[in-house]
Parts: sequence; C-alpha cells; structure tokens
Amino acid sequence: MNEAARSNPDVQSSPALLLVTDLIFHVHGHCSDARQLFRSREVCQEWRRSIDAPEQSELWRGLLVKRCGLRRHVALPSQLPTTTWRAAYLLALGPIVTFGSLVTDNGRHFSTEQLDEMLQWLVRLADLAATEARCPFGHLFGIDARGWTYAAVFKSGKRKGGLGGGGSDLQAHVQEWWRPAVMALTERVRASVNDAPLEARSAACRSVRSFVHLMSSVVMRWGCSGGGSSTAEWMAQSVRDAEPACVALERMAQ
Repeated sequence: MNEAARSNPDVQSSPALLLVTDLIFHVHGHCSDARQLFRSREVCQEWRRSIDAPEQSELWRGLLVKRCGLRRHVALPSQLPTTTWRAAYLLALGPIVTFGSLVTDNGRHFSTEQLDEMLQWLVRLADLAATEARCPFGHLFGIDARGWTYAAVFKSGKRKGGLGGGGSDLQAHVQEWWRPAVMALTERVRASVNDAPLEARSAACRSVRSFVHLMSSVVMRWGCSGGGSSTAEWMAQSVRDAEPACVALERMAQ
C-alpha cells in the first residue's frame, strides 16, 4: 500500500481491508509454519497495523484454536486480563518451530540446555493457561506441541551430545526440574488469582491439574527408559510429586 493510501482514512477503514484481515487469519490457520503469519505482516504497513490492532484479539484466538487442533467451540475467553491472544499465540506456537527443526535434523543434537529451555517454556505456557486464559493446559498445548515435546525428550536422552547416560540421567534431570517447577507455578498462580472470583480460582486449579497430567504422559513417559523404573511407575510418581502443591492451591480456591 503506498503512502497516499496509508494516509487516507477512507482506505484505512475500508470494509475490504477488514475482509482481507479475516482471510489472512483463515489462510494462515492451514499453514504448517507458525512464523508465516509474521512474515506476511511485512507486506504492507497498514495490513500489519490492522492485524496487530487490539480489536483483532478474537481473530488471533481463533487462529490459536485452529493451530492447536481444537474445536472452534472450546471455552476460551474472547479477551485476556493482562495480555493479548496475539502474545498467547506467540508463546504457544513460536518455540515449536525451533524445537521441531532440532528434533527432525538428524545432524544436530538436542542438548541439555535446549531441553531445559523447552521445559521452562512448558511452565510459562502453563502459567498463561492458568492465570490468563484460565483454561485446561491442553487447550494451549496442542497436538503438534505434544508430539515435538515427546520427541525432544526422547532425543535428548538418546542422542550423543544430549544427556549421554541415557534414560537414567534423563530421569534424574527431569525429576530435578519437575518438583521445583510445579511449586513455583502454583505459587505464581496463587498470587495471580488469589483475589479473583471463585469460578476463576477453580478454573486455574483445574488448569494446573491439566498441566500435571499432560507432563506425566508426555514428558515423563520416556524419561524412565533405562532408569530402573517402569514407565507407569515413573508417570504415577510424577503426579504424586505434584500433589502437595496442587492440593495447597485448591485449598486457596475454596
């Protein structure tokens, strides 16, 4: 769009521009690379302004729902208390591209540092789900994210350059992360929703429970291989380890 058009308020408020904006979100809902939408924003300054406008939050929400493999009618709020659905989209889907490329590139290692980065991202995403969206963690931790996370944990324990001792080292490393991570998450959630209505507090508690369940079935599932514990025992233990923090949070919500 040229400078004259950008300065014309009739063009800026054109219904055609709004239609194009809707189409942008629809098209990018079917793209395999979450970064494509942000690349396309460089095409036109007015286009970028329209996409990033606060009133487009609902469209970002719809795009996130589609990219996470969810049904349109999932119970997600149209607006978030202190952030936007655009920011939520970036947090939920942005890192997946990086993790996915590392997992699928057989010539590169998924190092301990990269595993730690992924685990920290999971906690930040859980915080967003509980304190902002107040939805089950699984609503933001989509199908692709689960697959890449599982594959990354597997690769970090198997490949040279990762946790070289295999399953036993991986199990110890993940366990060292898990308990403090859950305690820190529940403390942040408690501080965020302490003065919220009962319904919001209860939703935050359910979200944390959803996080614990998915971490036990996705991150912990492979972590015990070669470590002397069965997969079922290790998964159950991870849930038990999180139980005190979850119970304390639920008492606050009552």
